[in-house]
Amino acid sequence: MTQAYIPADIRRTVAEAARYRCGYSLTSQAIVAIPMHPVSTRLSAILQQRCPRCLRGKVFAEFWEMASHCSVCNLEFEREPGYFLGAMYFSYGLAIVTGTPTLLLMLLMGASNVWILGVLGLQLGVSSPLLFRYSRVMWLHFDQLFDPR
Repeated sequence: MTQAYIPADIRRTVAEAARYRCGYSLTSQAIVAIPMHPVSTRLSAILQQRCPRCLRGKVFAEFWEMASHCSVCNLEFEREPGYFLGAMYFSYGLAIVTGTPTLLLMLLMGASNVWILGVLGLQLGVSSPLLFRYSRVMWLHFDQLFDPR
């Protein structure tokens, strides 16, 4: 039984990934080491809005403005035009999760549909900046898990 030839630099990268408890991903050029972080550390990084690769760099430079890349590991956040379209799904899910308790409480109190619509609209209007920020951070982490760079 013959074994396939694996270049020395790739063997070295895989060995380093195993030593540092990293996964690795085959790309067209080489094998890329991917740090494997515990779930609690990743959730903490999402809540603190940190980089999906190193979990230390800030994703947002200002309240409404994202940083173009991580200041720690230099990961580029927007990979291509329209990249954050997927964040819309996370935003929708977050809006449902935050709006459902209010809806149920108002239904139990016997509020009219007009009041329910008004309160939910106000709640989502006030929370939309946070939904915007967290949906983008969640999308970055989700994408980094399935397509690491």
